[in-house]
Amino acid sequence: MRETGRRPLGAALIVLMLFAFAGLVPAAANHEGDGTQHDFDNAHFEVRWERTDLPVATGQVSRTWMWGYGPYSVGDLEPYQEAPGGMRQIQYFDKSRMEINHDPAIDEEDIWHVTNGLLVVEMVEGRFQIGDSTFDDSALPSTERIAGDPNGLTGPTYADIDELGLRERPAMLPGTTITLTITEDGSIIGNPEYTQHGVTAEYRLTVEGIDHTVASVFWDFMTAQGLVWDGDSYVVDDLFINPFYATGYPITGAFWSEITVAGEQRDVLWQCFERRCLTYTPGNDPGWEVEAGNVGQHYFRWRYGDEAPETETVSLYLVDRGGATPASTSFGCDDLLVPVQAQIVQHDTLPQRVTAALTRLFAYKHATLYNAFQNSTVAVQSVTMAGTTATINITGSFNIGDACDEPRVEEQIAATAAQFPGVNAVVIKHNGGPLFPPPGPLDGGILATFSVSGQQYRIWVTNEETIDAILELQAGGDIGNIPNGLIHHGPGQDNHNAPWSWHIDPEEIVMAEVTMEMCDGTPAHVEDNVDYFVDTVKRYCPWSATLVGVVDYR
Repeated sequence: MRETGRRPLGAALIVLMLFAFAGLVPAAANHEGDGTQHDFDNAHFEVRWERTDLPVATGQVSRTWMWGYGPYSVGDLEPYQEAPGGMRQIQYFDKSRMEINHDPAIDEEDIWHVTNGLLVVEMVEGRFQIGDSTFDDSALPSTERIAGDPNGLTGPTYADIDELGLRERPAMLPGTTITLTITEDGSIIGNPEYTQHGVTAEYRLTVEGIDHTVASVFWDFMTAQGLVWDGDSYVVDDLFINPFYATGYPITGAFWSEITVAGEQRDVLWQCFERRCLTYTPGNDPGWEVEAGNVGQHYFRWRYGDEAPETETVSLYLVDRGGATPASTSFGCDDLLVPVQAQIVQHDTLPQRVTAALTRLFAYKHATLYNAFQNSTVAVQSVTMAGTTATINITGSFNIGDACDEPRVEEQIAATAAQFPGVNAVVIKHNGGPLFPPPGPLDGGILATFSVSGQQYRIWVTNEETIDAILELQAGGDIGNIPNGLIHHGPGQDNHNAPWSWHIDPEEIVMAEVTMEMCDGTPAHVEDNVDYFVDTVKRYCPWSATLVGVVDYR
């Protein structure tokens, strides 16, 4: 369970504000390419972005972006061994990639709930990290230039860091003036002209495998205070709660280079960290002398090429609370499901498509429609197909607002999954068990087991009249043998009807001699058509049911 504060600025409003203030920010802050803006794929991603970049986007301050001008890509899933289902939720920004790698139930207030990837390390080493200690070595180091124009003619590349052995160079002593220069031919020389800028080595970090000193201009930036958005208002606070949260640890020292910027050669000091590369350009406007390079863009192109992954339009099912009319099909608390269109990255398999759509649903915000997942932290653990039945296992924590939210959660998942051709029935589990475990053990009734065409199912009965009828049937009495009851989603109290994902109401059940045909069928047939039975037929009455056992809990 978790609590979230009031979110006064939704993604749609922020995008409008971005365009409204576009004339107030430097052109260099815009996306390269067509500048397409995308929705935040996860509310936690938006919170991280807002802290440092909302003040820039709204023109409250003039300083470098730490993430960029809104999301650079559509949210997606990438392989990660320790993530739920082996896929982590990610979204690229100009300057980085946000990701949720592990259990989504981790405290959302923890700064490491959302991380930004070790993109620089991956581009330098030429491999993709696909687990805590698992890598895909199929790539080559990136030849993209660390800073400056995308097609600039000068400046170091990520591959140069490895080729020149910059990670292994000894750390500068704090207080040393930085004059080391990397030339276009790869030479590393001291250039006394750079003493005029007064940049020194300042903060030495020594941890296992890393020993480098952060340049003074970068350390001042990483530990600076400034205007930030705290979720409710603009306040002056540390830009970064942890100085290394956004950048990671330094993997090189700081070096000067001539770099092509806006078509001109500029003297730029740069230093690469695990997650970002920072640059210092003397003569830039205040607030823009230190900038974060476009590592997210560089990595995206390196991994996916010039063409972004194909997307598809899907429906996400949200709730019009209490919106039922006499002519409409309602559920739960007289609610209606309403589809809204959204973009997801196109995937090859049906389980991947369902997973991508549900991941988008869990984080989706709408101005007027309700999303029962808005206060929950959940993720798709797995989607498996058995024929046309999709079994969806959810992990994480639900934070349910009221009793009406349980059917909303179930219906939103089922409808969003069932839109895909090939999915005719949906079974939903939570951490391998029922979606919402019923309260308490069985008590005060009987548990009757019936067989239908060799398939068994169980009924928990608290209706005294029906209890008497079942016990009489067990004793050989000549009474109605068809259990006719109101059907609900879920395996029922204490999971009494597991593994089936439905159960019969313990009070609204009678033993009948004859019933309508449409509520007949085997338990497996009901499982494959559970939404139809619950929402349309509303009852289950197997004609060939045979009582095979009774356990009395009274």
